[in-house]
Amino acid sequence: MAISNIVSEVGVFLLRIYVLVVWNIIILYQILSRKRDCWIRINDLRVVHENQGFLVINKHPELLINCTTPWINCLTLQMQLFYNRPHYANWKLKNMFHFVHRLDCPTSGLICIAYDTKVASMIRRAFEKREVKKYYLAIVWGYVGSFCDSDLSSSFVKHESKLVHHIQMPIGSFRYIWPNTGRKQKIIVPITHPECHRPRESLTTVIVLDYGKLMGEPATHVLLIPKTGRRHQLRVHCAIGLGHPIAGDITYVRRPFDHPNIVYLNNVYAMHNVNLDYKLKHMMLHAYTMKINLQVNGKEKNDNTCANKRSYQLPEEKEYQFQTNNNPFFNLNNAYLWQKDEESEKMMMMTTGQRTTLHTLEEYILNNAY
Repeated sequence: MAISNIVSEVGVFLLRIYVLVVWNIIILYQILSRKRDCWIRINDLRVVHENQGFLVINKHPELLINCTTPWINCLTLQMQLFYNRPHYANWKLKNMFHFVHRLDCPTSGLICIAYDTKVASMIRRAFEKREVKKYYLAIVWGYVGSFCDSDLSSSFVKHESKLVHHIQMPIGSFRYIWPNTGRKQKIIVPITHPECHRPRESLTTVIVLDYGKLMGEPATHVLLIPKTGRRHQLRVHCAIGLGHPIAGDITYVRRPFDHPNIVYLNNVYAMHNVNLDYKLKHMMLHAYTMKINLQVNGKEKNDNTCANKRSYQLPEEKEYQFQTNNNPFFNLNNAYLWQKDEESEKMMMMTTGQRTTLHTLEEYILNNAY
């Protein structure tokens, strides 16, 4: 038994060395070929919570969750977890860990991963029953609803005020062929698209926090609250429903969407002779806060120990809240490309009679205002 444990530990050690080497080779290649701007250290795993059978990680932007060939493309959160927490890996699972939900590769912020089967079932049940609330911060191009309603004329948007907008737009998939490269990509389109496949209900609330300039162009700092969890929901709702694409999103601004704000953005790109989104280090979308209301069923109450027998108890039956404070991935105070627009702030006060600050942002989240 002791010999088998030693062999197992040596095997894991060698695999970790392999992952470290391949990880750095991939990042070096991507930086040299200008496919990536920032280096991600494999040991820079930002843990927000680690206990009771699950982790909450503040994921780096431009990092895949997992892939079909993890030992070839090691540049994934799955392999970063394996390198830093090998004792949590379950070799019976396809991806070694229970990824109970997902984040897009370009999106930074909170993601929940279970390393215990029972806990994974509890968290998945919370997602299925919509007992999970997520709040995202984003910067979108243009001034959202600040001076007129012409840029918010979509029939899918209901305006509670100049600062609060509710998007109810069914979305589905579409296999798009990029005209320049011929590359095929499965993207998300609204139900109005003639080739929209299997549209599903999707709802998002958008709250304006601040107006400013990003690389000298008008932009808005917003809080996004998804009520459903569809693939690319926030990106599509902002770009097509609201008409204000998320800054740094190179997918949903390149297609010729029929919306005046995106026409305006294309004119801005023409003036700069470059797509401004490529100048940003990553997409300006961050999973800021997550609330998970965990419920224990009868069977779990009778046996409240974790399935992997590591002697810790199942999570308590309560609402857990996680947040990324002082976050380096999305900090407007340190964003040298972002400048607050005082004139637009004054105009917002004149047209709306109200101002949203970070203090009220915390109140929205704390008091479940939406």
